[in-house]
Amino acid sequence: MNLLEIRKNLVEKSGRYDLADEDWNDTGADFYINAGSRFLDRVSDFLPMSKVRRVVNVDKGEFTAYIGDCRYVKDVYAYVSKFRILPLKKISYDQIFMRFPYAEIGDIPENYPSLFCPGTFQSDSNSLFVGSDNDYDTLIILPPVQEDVKIVVHGVFYSPKLLNSHDKNFWSHNYPNILVMAAMRELEVFHRNTQGLNDWEMAITREVQQLQMDRVSEEIHGINQMEG
Repeated sequence: MNLLEIRKNLVEKSGRYDLADEDWNDTGADFYINAGSRFLDRVSDFLPMSKVRRVVNVDKGEFTAYIGDCRYVKDVYAYVSKFRILPLKKISYDQIFMRFPYAEIGDIPENYPSLFCPGTFQSDSNSLFVGSDNDYDTLIILPPVQEDVKIVVHGVFYSPKLLNSHDKNFWSHNYPNILVMAAMRELEVFHRNTQGLNDWEMAITREVQQLQMDRVSEEIHGINQMEG
């Protein structure tokens, strides 16, 4: 299903017709749908769709790489000088100042990048908040790159947000019923309905556990095929 179809399902099953207008345009439903999608991402790390290899181009002299909605990074590499691959080490923002105590980030002497620090860029304030270990979208790459490079990020990412009516992501396309359930759960969260929240979480947990069992069976079948 696409976002429009998910939106219709949520409105009809919840009875919350205030969440869409008479033409099914969003008047609040999409907030709960995307919140539900993120909830499902957080409870289903076992699914391969969350593990992503993302490539970002960083221009010469730059020291930030926008990587999108990232939950956490496992490994970061820089591809420089005709396919030379350099692993980058994660450090904290405090460690940046310990290592470069008297330099502005943009003025750190040029060298090949060797370090990264997670952060979140907020366009409304044009500010980069660094040092966060959870849910960030930007990496500081140090030292600033001395040539155009590709930064390769191996990590766990959220499913793409559903913004336009025809948008799809992993949950809406493969398991629309679970996504609608997760959106219904979010409705209960914001209305502080503990019983309703618990009921939806129990139902979602059963569905997700079945997905996990299917995943384990698939892996076991693959191992048996290789050995047999």
